[in-house]
Amino acid sequence: MSDPESAVDVRISLRFPEGGAVVEYRSSAAVAHRVAEALRRHGVIVTIDDQVRPGLAELPTHDLWD
Repeated sequence: MSDPESAVDVRISLRFPEGGAVVEYRSSAAVAHRVAEALRRHGVIVTIDDQVRPGLAELPTHDLWD
């Protein structure tokens, strides 16, 4: 049975250590948490919240993390 939380869209914000660039995307909660776990190991600051707004782009390569 699938987890209903995994289908909820969230905003994932990524702050990269070199230069401090911040990018924001829309993603399912499950994918966002997998991406966060992987990128935090490389010094990326990851924030996940429910502040999804219209026009927020989908996380590139989302399907690879699904």
